[in-house]
Amino acid sequence: MQWLAEWRLELLAVQAAVFLGLWFATLLYWGGPRFKGWLRRHLPLPWSSLALRISWQRHRLLRDFASLLGLALDAGLPEPRAVMLAAEGSANEVLRQRAVAVLKDLQDGLQLPRALRHVDDGGELEWRVETAARGGGGFVAALAGWEEALDARAFQLEQTAAQVATTSLVILNGVFVAALTVAVFQMLTQLITGATLW
Repeated sequence: MQWLAEWRLELLAVQAAVFLGLWFATLLYWGGPRFKGWLRRHLPLPWSSLALRISWQRHRLLRDFASLLGLALDAGLPEPRAVMLAAEGSANEVLRQRAVAVLKDLQDGLQLPRALRHVDDGGELEWRVETAARGGGGFVAALAGWEEALDARAFQLEQTAAQVATTSLVILNGVFVAALTVAVFQMLTQLITGATLW
């Protein structure tokens, strides 16, 4: 019982932080794109780089970029214009900066597949675009399999994160309930001991 009294402020702070975090996550989920846009305008955080650090967001941004790039290239747009349209369509400032680096490489004479290394470090986009350019089957068809794999991987990572967060909250809740139970039983034990000695 005494340790609960000594640590009450710390425990209260942890509970308040978890509670506020859950409410903020709920607001983000329910608010959708409009609320996220409002946050981007009013909170000066590096939202674009944060999105690329979250693994499932990164996979979805790459999927969107590849999809738009394939459509633009199949429509016959020049490569620099196609890259910039794909980057603009992703609505991510970091991808726009990477697209500018791709444009610089294209101006320096580098081929599009090799220049796309700035966007995808893994080299999968480079290989797919190079295969589509040689094969003649179209960029959309060549990138379709990779886009589906990115989408599936993003879904898997998001579900994993949700399961880990849910499990962590259940465990944290169990720890708080156990601490409260121990404190109550310690108090009851002290009362019983005091009553028998009286």
